[in-house]
Formats: sequence, C-alpha cells, structure tokens
Amino acid sequence: MTKHNEIRSEVTFITAEDCAKCKYCCSFKKSSLSELPVINREEMENLKAIYPEIKFKKVKRNDCDGYIFDMENDYSGNDPLEEIPCPFNKNGCILGENKLFECAVWPFRAMKKNNDIVIAFCVDCPFFLKTDFQKFESLLKNGLGKKILDYAKKFPASVNNYKENYHVFGKNY
Repeated sequence: MTKHNEIRSEVTFITAEDCAKCKYCCSFKKSSLSELPVINREEMENLKAIYPEIKFKKVKRNDCDGYIFDMENDYSGNDPLEEIPCPFNKNGCILGENKLFECAVWPFRAMKKNNDIVIAFCVDCPFFLKTDFQKFESLLKNGLGKKILDYAKKFPASVNNYKENYHVFGKNY
C-alpha cells in the first residue's frame, strides 16, 4: 500500500491529537456519503486482503472507476443526522502510515469547478477559522498543491464536484 505519512506531516496546522479529538472527517451522515474517499482498485484489493470484513462498492466519477466503503447498511435507522465512523476509525485511524491519500491531505481536496480542477478547503472543518489563510497558501505553494493536483490527474475518480461548503484556493500549484 502507498504511504502518505509524509503528506499528512505537511498539513501541520492540525495536530494528530486535534484530529483524534475531532473526527469530523472520519464519520459520515447518510447525506455525506459522497464525501467518502475514493480509492483505486489496487488500494481496495490491498485493503480487502488485510481487512476482509470491510465492504466496498464500485463508483464512477469523472469517467473513471473507483471504490468507496460500503456503509449504507451500517446505519441503525432513517435518522438523517445519525453519523457512523469510517470503518478504519477505531479510536484513531488504524491505517497509520498507509492512510488514504484523500485522508492524508484533508481538509484540502481536489474538486471540479467550472470544468477546472481546483484545490479547495472544507470550511466545515473546525480548524478552518482558527488558521491564517497565509498558512494554507504556503502549504499549497510549497509542494502540497502540486501533490494534490498530480494525484487528481493520475486518479480522476478522486476529484469530487465542487460544493458550497468549500473555499477554493486555485488550480495553479
């Protein structure tokens, strides 16, 4: 499996401890299943070999196949506010240095807006308003932006359509 620890360490304005306390990005309401990280076939097969109990389902995004965790049947009822954790969130991410790319770069993500691939930041992230925008720009300009855009080009299924709860930083990194 691919190691993305070096990328997670670049997103230094959010400490591992803060992430573990918050878990905003590691739990999902039924209405937010479109936010699940999309992985390629090889990653899915590697994860299934190690964690056979985790279910996946195939999705198509940007004319590219990908896989997401199949969590739809894990909800206890029809409460739209019920949240369930990512199957890899067991008091913290059990994937460690093999964290998925989209998880490693969160709260940044590549999004499609007006037929362009842009880098956006989820404003629902509790750390959004606590951090100086210059820090975000600096991270992106110092290599993180290029890594995100390169990954988006290599694996288009990871690119989500733009949503209003994201702040767009741009596409030129």
